[in-house]
Amino acid sequence: MIPKEHYQSSSTIPEATAGRMFHVGSRIGVALRRAFDYDAFTLHLADGTAAGQVVMHAHLHVVPRGVEDGFRWNWRQLEYKDAAARAETVEKILAKLVLN
Repeated sequence: MIPKEHYQSSSTIPEATAGRMFHVGSRIGVALRRAFDYDAFTLHLADGTAAGQVVMHAHLHVVPRGVEDGFRWNWRQLEYKDAAARAETVEKILAKLVLN
């Protein structure tokens, strides 16, 4: 799914447009599941080259999925030394979070 207006990054998409993209993407996923008997679907949006964005126009992939399709996310899970280290990470993120 591609918004009609150009947005290079998902962080610049207006909230209403982003919400609409995910709503319609979910409806497409349900239609794929029903039409082709898929088990599930994944909504995927990569923001930036390091995240795998190749086309520099924000877009949402609707990927049909099957239990035995072999797809797996391949990243290392962040290990925390203890609850305090986890809380520190959460605080760093919250300090930089901008919702408007």
